[in-house]
Formats: sequence, C-alpha cells, structure tokens
Amino acid sequence: MESCVYRYAWDAPRDHTVPFRAYSHGINEEMPPGMHGLPQGGPDWLFIYFYDPCEIILGETSENLAGESLVICTPGTIFSYGNPKNRWRHSWLQCTGTQIPVILQENGLAPLQSVPIPRPVIVERYLMRVFAEVSAHQNPNQRLLQNIFHNWIIEMSRTVRHLASDRPPAPKALEETKRYIDLHVAEKISLTQMACMSHLSVSHFSTLFRRYYNASPIDYQVHRRMETARYLLEIPGLSVTEIAERTGYAELYRFSRMFKKRFKMSPSVYRKGLLLEKNAR
Repeated sequence: MESCVYRYAWDAPRDHTVPFRAYSHGINEEMPPGMHGLPQGGPDWLFIYFYDPCEIILGETSENLAGESLVICTPGTIFSYGNPKNRWRHSWLQCTGTQIPVILQENGLAPLQSVPIPRPVIVERYLMRVFAEVSAHQNPNQRLLQNIFHNWIIEMSRTVRHLASDRPPAPKALEETKRYIDLHVAEKISLTQMACMSHLSVSHFSTLFRRYYNASPIDYQVHRRMETARYLLEIPGLSVTEIAERTGYAELYRFSRMFKKRFKMSPSVYRKGLLLEKNAR
C-alpha cells in the first residue's frame, strides 16, 4: 500500500455498555524509531497490526514480533509497542463494546497473543470501510460498523485456520499482485500488467491465480470492483456516476451493466432497496 495514511478519530462520548462503537483508527501509519503505548492501561479495545518487526510489552511479558501480525489488547491492559531502532508501520483500530469479546470467542481469536496475518489487505480493506463510514457521516451507523468489524474478525480467523492447514500458501509475488488489485479497484490493470507484477508469463500467472483463488484474474478484478460498488452505494452522498469512477468505470452504462449482471438489478434499484430497508427498521 502507498505511503498515504488514513487516520481518523471520532470524538464521541465513551459508552462501554453499547454493543459496538469505533473511536479511532489508522491505516498503514509509519512511525519513527521508538516505543508507544498506554503505561496506565486504556478503557478500550485496541487491535494493532504490525507490518514490520516490532516489540510489544504486555505487563511484564515482552515478545518480539516478526511482522505481518496482529495483537489484540483488552481494556485495562498495560502495554507498549514499537521498534526502538528502526522506522516501523502499523494499522490499528480503537473500539469498545459488549459484543467484541463474544465475536472474538466465536471465531477463536484470543486477546493478548500475536496472530499471524500474512495478508495485510485483510486489515486494510476493512479499516478502509470503517474510514469511509465515519468520515462520511456526522453520526456514523454503529450497527454497520459492528458488521464490518464482525466480518473482519471472521476473515482473519479463516486466514489463521488456513495457515494451520496442510495447504501451502500462495506465492508471495502472487499474493502481492492480488493485494494490489484489492487496493486499486479504480485503476485500469491489464492481465499483462498483473503478470508482470508477479514476474510470470500471462499463461502461468492465470493458471496459478485460478488455482489459489478459484477465479480468473479478470473475474476477480470485476468481483472486487462490484463488491466495492455495493458498499459505496450505502453512502448517500455519492452519486452513481462517482461510484462508477471510483470502481474503474469511465462509462456509467458499462458500470451499470456489470453491476446488474452480478446483482440482478441496477445500482439505482439496489440503492432504493437499501433505503427502504433502512426506513423499515
């Protein structure tokens, strides 16, 4: 992911009795050498994803992290983290709610332990959805944010189980190309460009991509664009034309045709259905 940083703090009163509430988060934030943390403990949950090798100190326990790993800090935990010698990057989510421990237990993710997540896009994709919601609305929909959080935990849990299985992971170059597709849905990326990113021929790249991800590269690209479009349609301030541009379609007609092919309805009809569902609650 580029060096740009999405960072947001929502200034809302603390309420730890609600099912879920997001307070602040950062995505791909680069830090200077040094340690950070809460020596007195904090009132919220903190999910920290480390891209680079770092050290985390939880109470009297210290652990050296190899990078590409997540640590979940519970409310009241005394901790510090960082790298005293080198620059380091992390993404993070600060939140509270009675449903957080329930969701974690259901999906087998234990707090205060490092969890290997070798696919940073899993973290970035969901935090970007959080950012889209809290930055677009004065009063973000906490139920929607809880759903985003829940889906994030489910996908991370699947990744952990996958790593524990006998199936070998996708080659790193292939995974990086897939990550690039995930994060650049508005960009026109040809099959030849994708293959070059992976340092493979077009035919070999296409074969490997289908083997590991159960879809052709182009079909996967369209899938990511349509899933992004479906999410953006939940934001009232964005027009369908803007959403088409944000998902890589210069022509509204082509975008609408692709959306209807996937979801059996036009983007406008899909958005009207969302509005009716919201009003019926």
